[in-house]
Order: sequence, then structure tokens, then C-alpha cells
Amino acid sequence: AQEAAAGAVARREARLTEVQEQEELFVRAMEEVRRSAEALEAFLAGTAAVAPAGPDPRLLRGTLPWPAAGPVRVPFGPRRHPRFGTTVPHNGIAIAAPAGASVTSSAAGAVLYADWFQSYGRTAIVDHGSGVISVSSRLASFSVSRGDQVQAGDVLGTVGDSGTPDDVHLYFEIRDAGRPVQPLDWLAPRR
Repeated sequence: AQEAAAGAVARREARLTEVQEQEELFVRAMEEVRRSAEALEAFLAGTAAVAPAGPDPRLLRGTLPWPAAGPVRVPFGPRRHPRFGTTVPHNGIAIAAPAGASVTSSAAGAVLYADWFQSYGRTAIVDHGSGVISVSSRLASFSVSRGDQVQAGDVLGTVGDSGTPDDVHLYFEIRDAGRPVQPLDWLAPRR
């Protein structure tokens, strides 16, 4: 009985150590996500507005085409980790699009950024005018460069898994006057 109890205690201690190590990794990853979100906000605050050709995106709210086909895997809004109880910002949506699928611009605009951006991975940022900006991340490749003018439906790149240990998906944000807003309020309803 003493041997069985000692074995149970040893297994519990090993499991506790494993959970503590996982928590430490998660906390570090969460901090990296927060730092990246802050860096993105700072980057966007420092960009000069380019007046893109096309209609005011606010007039198109609720009708914009989706940047990629696929269901929403992770919704907009803070997420709570089920095991550790910590809250992680999620300023966009994760669209479960297949690897290699085209990522398109939801509205006319000017490409502000097309490169790797910290934990966001390969990221294309498009200024749609009137303070509205879209962010498409986790791309495998780019079809645009900084300074390009795009129209709604123009291909920005392809879906990949850059910047994430998770599965392949497109991370998509819309910011209005610098604030992350619910993308589903801007995108056309799906049938």
C-alpha cells in the first residue's frame, strides 16, 4: 500500500510539474500575442492615411465580401483559456480556410503593409479610407506589395499557417478609427 501511495504521489508531482510548464509556456505565448497586438496598434497609429480610390467603406458596412471562404473558427472578442483562466485579446476572426486558398481584399484600398508582422505572421494591411483598415494575417504568400492599390476582390495572398502553432486559417481584423471592430458587422451575411 505504501508503494502504491508513493507511486501515486510521484505521478501527481510529475503531472503538476507538466501542468506548471504548460502554464508557463501559455503565459509567455499570451504575452507575445498582447505585445504583437500593441505593436500593430502602434504601427497603424503611425501610418499616414492614403486616400484609396473607391467608395467610402462605411457606406458598404454589412455588404463587404468575405476575404476567404470558410466558417468562422474563432469569433471576435477576448478568449478565455479553458485550463489557465487567462484572457487573451482576439481583435478579429479566424476563418477556417484551406491552405493555399486565395485571400482577397474586402474593399478598395491601398496596401500599407505586406510582410511578416511578429506573431501575426505574414500580414497584409489595407487602408480602405475614412479611417477603415483591414488586417489579413497567417498568410502563406503575398500577391501584393506595399503601396499597391487594390479593388474589392483583388487577391492579397494565400492562406497559410505563418505565425501560429495552431492549424491553417486566415486571421482577419477590421479597424475603424484605430479600434478593432466586429468584422461580421462589416462582412456580407452568408447564406
